[in-house]
Amino acid sequence: METSGITETFSGIVETTTVKKIRKLLNGTSKRAQFSFIFGQTGRGKTFAAREWLTRNDGGYIRVQTGDTLNRLRRQVSYRLFNHDHAGNREIIEYLARRPGYVLIVDEAALLLHDGAWATRSKNINFFRDLFDGVNDNGGSCGVCFIFTDCSLSMFEGGSKAAFFGQFLGRLDNHLNIPERISLPYELKPVLLAYGLNPEDSRLMRAAEAIANGPGKMRTLYKYLALAKEFNVKKGEKIDAQMLLEIQRSYTSGIYKDE
Repeated sequence: METSGITETFSGIVETTTVKKIRKLLNGTSKRAQFSFIFGQTGRGKTFAAREWLTRNDGGYIRVQTGDTLNRLRRQVSYRLFNHDHAGNREIIEYLARRPGYVLIVDEAALLLHDGAWATRSKNINFFRDLFDGVNDNGGSCGVCFIFTDCSLSMFEGGSKAAFFGQFLGRLDNHLNIPERISLPYELKPVLLAYGLNPEDSRLMRAAEAIANGPGKMRTLYKYLALAKEFNVKKGEKIDAQMLLEIQRSYTSGIYKDE
């Protein structure tokens, strides 16, 4: 089985509830040829978990860039599938029709909606819809999953966007809304355990919670824990609430702990 060509190492991924939910959604997208969405704030691990899923399942990953045109999106998909960027829609559809269970993950999908005229947005959205429909019309079973950062489904269910995206949302088979607030037992506890720390240490847990619910969310917490682990290994310093908060102050002030 050909995977997405991703070379990152995911052996250290922490099995939080959010990771498990993303994995479950992508499994369903693959098995049932779904059109699915993942919504969540930046730093919640959406991309990391999705790319980890691709290391063990058949699919591809593309990331929408600001100002992407229809041709640029098609070239991205073409390159992911064929290692060249000049395949047309028909070639892409016929190829995917022979790959049952394949999932195309479209990251930063909000950029499909926020830039350019409505006509451009319509073409970009319809490109993925037409691929999905074309594969299934040709006897295949392709899934498409969009990752939206700092968006929610409700943003597309009312106002001017609702009329335009009604048909698009009508095809929505599955979606996951990742809560804004970081859960202590289901997300922070497994993370602290993964770093060999005691989640029953209330001061440590409160410090981790404050960091994880601040700028950067879980991404920032992982960064600080990695630095704390370095100090622990190199200098024998205990990883505790004080160390994490000192690292946080270092990043805020620009005066770093190891200086």
